[in-house]
Amino acid sequence: MARPGRSQRTPAKHELMNEVYAQQAAVFPLLQRSKGLSRVVWLDLTAADGLVEDGMIWDRNCSPGIQARAAREVRTAPVLILFCERQVSTYGRLLTSLSEHLPELGYLRVSEGRWSCGQVDLVAAHMDSIDLGLRGIRRGDAVFINSDPNAITSWPLRKGFTEEIIDRTGWLGMSLSTLGCNTGGLKRILRKTPEISAQWFAYVADLERAVPSHHDLLLAAIEGDDAQWAYLLEVPAGWRHKTELMVKRSFRKHGYAVEYVWLGQDLGGFRRLEERLFCLGGRKSDD
Repeated sequence: MARPGRSQRTPAKHELMNEVYAQQAAVFPLLQRSKGLSRVVWLDLTAADGLVEDGMIWDRNCSPGIQARAAREVRTAPVLILFCERQVSTYGRLLTSLSEHLPELGYLRVSEGRWSCGQVDLVAAHMDSIDLGLRGIRRGDAVFINSDPNAITSWPLRKGFTEEIIDRTGWLGMSLSTLGCNTGGLKRILRKTPEISAQWFAYVADLERAVPSHHDLLLAAIEGDDAQWAYLLEVPAGWRHKTELMVKRSFRKHGYAVEYVWLGQDLGGFRRLEERLFCLGGRKSDD
């Protein structure tokens, strides 16, 4: 089994993340003018160790590197990046990786776990994101959430988290959640632990409840994938077409086809894809 963050699908996911964060940086000046936003906030709830395979470019092939590079392109407002990592050993490797690579991107170390580059403030915190307080999030912040748990049992968003952010800011720019629905043969144990399936539905339902009327959720799944990796993106509804192109392009580049459906455009199709991903046998029990 591949170590967390190192599956054969990881390069395609990182391709998507590169596009997503570049888009976030590029559109912010427009949002700043049209929505009155004043700061960019990127919350990575599952930062991991920031390590890449030999020969790979750091700022293209891990979440911390991708965000650190993209944040420098936001030139009209301050940027706060927060990396949360709950495992002690993983957090130690993350600090080592950041210390090695961030200076190459122009970042200066301010203190333990903190770096800056122009208007970018980058913080790495040893913490469980479930406990993340939001007192520092304020109105005018354009918040993006990245969630990439190793398993359903380590889902990093507490119930109501995105609703808390919207209440504080009035705006949630976007979110990206990675769903490994059969990693390590997870579905083989559903008969004994059906609550795993229920957890998936509950977590997605919590995200659904927080989606503003002008946003939509895209559920995208890799076709023919035994591990059933899928990705859930919340984006402004006006970005549907460009988001579809971005998802297809990112995965096609690495030899994968994806199927996808929008919650707001095809509720029945969204539910059917959920059932195929989350349920043993691909159908939700009537019990």
